[in-house]
Amino acid sequence: MHIRPLAVGLILFGVLVLGGTLDGARRKLVDQPIWMAQSWKSYLKGLIVWLALGLLCLLGGVVAILV
Repeated sequence: MHIRPLAVGLILFGVLVLGGTLDGARRKLVDQPIWMAQSWKSYLKGLIVWLALGLLCLLGGVVAILV
């Protein structure tokens, strides 16, 4: 079985995006709770986009390895 390097790269990128997004959100909430309370809607939109991108890359890499 030949594993494609692009698929492994997509999986790693997806994991890094998901981990970085969640860690960044946690740090932002702890460091600046007032800013987060004031602009939570725009931050949530960005968070959703980054989580969707991470999941898309992760799942795309897994599918590329299995195919």
